[in-house]
Amino acid sequence: SDGCSRCDVPTAGSNTPVPQKRCSKLQEAGQSIEGRPKRSKRQRVNYSRAKRWEEDYEGGEDEEEDDMMQQAIKNSLAFEKRTKISTIPSAPSFYPTESEFKDPIRYISSLHKIGTKYGAVKIVPPNSWKPELNIDFKTFTFQTRIQRINRLQEGEGWPGGKKYVLADYKTMADEFAKKYNEADLETIERSYWDIVNGKAGDVTVEYGNDIDSVSAGSGFRKDDPSPWNLTKIARHPGSPLSFIEDIKGVTVPWVYCGMLFSSFCWHCEDNYLPSINYLHRGKPKVWYVVPSKEAPKLEKTMKQHLPCLFEREPDLIHKLCTTLDPTILAASGISVSKLVQTEASFVVTFPRGFHSGFNTGFNIAEAVNMSYEEWFSFGRKCCREYRVVGRPSVFSHDQLLIQWFRQNRSRTILDEIETTLRLQKRWTEGFLAKGMSLSLYRYMFNPAHHQCSLCSHHLYLAFVGCKCRPGAVYCMEHCGSVCDCRWNQRVMHHSFEFDGLMSAHGLNINQTPSILKG
Repeated sequence: SDGCSRCDVPTAGSNTPVPQKRCSKLQEAGQSIEGRPKRSKRQRVNYSRAKRWEEDYEGGEDEEEDDMMQQAIKNSLAFEKRTKISTIPSAPSFYPTESEFKDPIRYISSLHKIGTKYGAVKIVPPNSWKPELNIDFKTFTFQTRIQRINRLQEGEGWPGGKKYVLADYKTMADEFAKKYNEADLETIERSYWDIVNGKAGDVTVEYGNDIDSVSAGSGFRKDDPSPWNLTKIARHPGSPLSFIEDIKGVTVPWVYCGMLFSSFCWHCEDNYLPSINYLHRGKPKVWYVVPSKEAPKLEKTMKQHLPCLFEREPDLIHKLCTTLDPTILAASGISVSKLVQTEASFVVTFPRGFHSGFNTGFNIAEAVNMSYEEWFSFGRKCCREYRVVGRPSVFSHDQLLIQWFRQNRSRTILDEIETTLRLQKRWTEGFLAKGMSLSLYRYMFNPAHHQCSLCSHHLYLAFVGCKCRPGAVYCMEHCGSVCDCRWNQRVMHHSFEFDGLMSAHGLNINQTPSILKG
């Protein structure tokens, strides 16, 4: 179907007039959706045509139904205003010198300002850097996932596919791509979006994504001393992630074996971390990127164009299985850029940079997260947004910040520490003023035990418990909304870190204050 699977209202990518069919949500009111007007080549007539379509809809008794129709009209107009996929501007590429290439964290950090402007950049190493591919095509084995490319705008999960030896996967991928052997990149890109937008029939591929580099093997040799070796970059002395335990896909790389049209859908990294992807071998990978400042607008636009999906799964944006044509984002006023990653080059995504894309043929890539000091403010904001949807962070942000602070006291880190502690001070003094008691017991943080029972936030510095809920712990933000008990029935606990840090920053707790504001 070119429209919503539930009601055939035109969705992003629809290029077919809506049939005279009753919408399931309007049947009770006895309403029908009239066929979509034939499109005009002149953009100035779009509004009048949309108004005529709106007038054909004579419902109005149900505000939700009316809102849905209004949004369908807006989506149709945005689809009309799309630019061609070939006109999306390119994000910048960089060619570091031998000297600049010696320290990856310092070099990537130096690109932070321009990287966050675009969302990602491409880095082409010096000619002297040529790591040997450490993968045996005859023994490297992995499980694929099945992707229905014409259904990527429908939020479908990707079921497990066949298990392949890499040599057999390459044979299958090359056979599939034969019809495009003579096609240039622009033709392949246009064909891809025709499939996604439902204009080219059903196309199914298999993607070897998120392959564990520990059990299956990394494309980098373990004894390769280069700091750009992705098995080591997260542990680089300049990376704050060097303080956390191994986490697959975060500090431990994943390998990706792709074929023509295999895809990665719109997402940003866990905890809004930067990431780095290296294309070991094969055909190019096409990336579409949106900078952090445009992230809220991107999420809003996806919800507007795919309302049925987000109504069913409000956290769909975090599931990495839904895409949307970047020309629709551009038509909605969002800054979208493109990168073509070629063999032996890196793509670095920056904090909260949204990205999606597809492979243009068989290739082998590898990716991992890394970080630098400017990331901490993004990580703090990420924790706040995760709390809204009850999603736990992959590690405690506060714990990592304090561990990094012990060894690196730059102005950036001092500002982050003071921002965090002042918020804790405001909550603590406010609760004490309401009659909450403060336990003298200082606890040792345990990630498994110290997560807010309401929002899953890691409770590294402090938590609150109530006598009415033994065993439950809550963050300072939500402890006032979990029960109706008096404030003097609740107890606040500070960690071992808390008081020492507060004293070191001249932020001693006033035991009998008035409630602070702001």
